[in-house]
Amino acid sequence: MCIKKIVKIMILTIMLAVVVNAALAAPSIPARPTANIYVQDYAKIITPETERQIQSIGKSLANKTKAQLVVVTVPSLEGAAIGDYALALFRSWGIGDKQKNNGVLLLVALKERKSRIEVGYGLEGALPDAKTGRIQDEYMIPYFKQGNYDKGILNAYSVLVNEVANEYKVTIGQAKAAKPKKDIDGVWFFVGLAIVILPILGVIWLIVWVVRRFSKGGTYNNGHDNHHNNHWYNNNDSFGSSSDDSFGGGSSGGGGSDRDW
Repeated sequence: MCIKKIVKIMILTIMLAVVVNAALAAPSIPARPTANIYVQDYAKIITPETERQIQSIGKSLANKTKAQLVVVTVPSLEGAAIGDYALALFRSWGIGDKQKNNGVLLLVALKERKSRIEVGYGLEGALPDAKTGRIQDEYMIPYFKQGNYDKGILNAYSVLVNEVANEYKVTIGQAKAAKPKKDIDGVWFFVGLAIVILPILGVIWLIVWVVRRFSKGGTYNNGHDNHHNNHWYNNNDSFGSSSDDSFGGGSSGGGGSDRDW
């Protein structure tokens, strides 16, 4: 009898330890907001003007589709994986319509320099993992690398809104998202320099070639010094070709993708 009691106590102790450990490991999620639900800037990286734009656009989309697109920035994930944090927050807040399950969360963690787009089941067709990854890669992360979180977040949010609006065949009035321009000034400088210098080098080469042929009072001989000719003519310049970057999104059980910068 005593042995059975000891076993029961041990089992209960183990179960309690598992529950406590799970509770401690769970991400610390902010309380569900009751106002301005479309953007919660806990990291203080979004300007008031951008917050107003997101609130207005988010409300307009929700009114027409019942879809809810929410932006959340946090100073830190406090040791949690961003996928776990996003999914816990998504479910805790109940983002999206209960029947349509059409919520989208754009989460940015400042300290860890990570972002995630978490997608509800009802929008996984319109926003598959690969697409949410490309949206971050092309419209948000380049601005983050420049320290412009405000522009990157608004840009990505605008693209997400457009995708959801297209899925529901509605129109949402908003500023068009733009990819950051690539800095190609340096490339064009060298191209221009090559255009100027190459003809000059060609003329110099021709003069040197003629002088070598007719030096020491000799006459032109077509078959003379062919090994020098081969040296000049076979020394062709080669130009590298650019390749398109391919973008791919990371998958998760909740639907969505992670990025860092």
